[in-house]
Amino acid sequence: MQEISLGGGGGMAQPFAVRRMRIALVGSGTAGPAAAILLARQGHEVVVYERAPDCRPVGAGFLLQPSGMGVLDELGILAPILRHGARVDRLHIMESDGRDLLDLRYQKMGEGRFGLGLHRPVLLHYLLEAAAEEGVPVHWGHEVLSAKRETEGWRLRFVEQEDACRFDLLLIGDGARSTLRDQLKPAAVNRGYPWGAHWFIGRSDGSFPAHELHQIVRGTRQLAGFLPTGFELGKTDHPFRFKLNVICSR
Repeated sequence: MQEISLGGGGGMAQPFAVRRMRIALVGSGTAGPAAAILLARQGHEVVVYERAPDCRPVGAGFLLQPSGMGVLDELGILAPILRHGARVDRLHIMESDGRDLLDLRYQKMGEGRFGLGLHRPVLLHYLLEAAAEEGVPVHWGHEVLSAKRETEGWRLRFVEQEDACRFDLLLIGDGARSTLRDQLKPAAVNRGYPWGAHWFIGRSDGSFPAHELHQIVRGTRQLAGFLPTGFELGKTDHPFRFKLNVICSR
């Protein structure tokens, strides 16, 4: 048994004993490695399985909110993320005729508040680095074919591997199109995303605001916008980049 301290009122910690578990996490996107880090710090044995053959720099830029930065701070990776990201102080959304729909400045929500435009591969790199420091292995090229709960725990079978592994706890974090989740929870609600997006990432030439998410919408079916996304991994001395999004309904 291992004791884990749970913070109580007045700064007093109330320890309680938990069994050290062997935990399988399916999916190495954002949620998988983040959960693996925190669980490993609690003393559990955590293994991550990812169907992609290896870690590749894929995915668009995105806007990280203050609550997300709080989680990254707890994970211990906020400092390098801030060095690579682009500070966003304003969210400005307009109609195609020039009317403002939203003009939000983070400072009005509290002193020191801001968003952070970031390249997705940057976040994944530091999440995986922190997971490795906690001794969490990530098995690439391992697609889980099925999962079955038995007396000894969860039994996983893989597409291209003949071996089967057993775990005390199974966490599924392999995205909206997870076939494994559909096997185990067929009644779960998973509404398809009815939109498509065209995007590219390029270098900023100063034509667009450096600290602003700027979007223009036409009705409820079309949107175009620019988001500063900071620096690519390992290139914090180069001009920051931005992402262009064009989103249309099906």
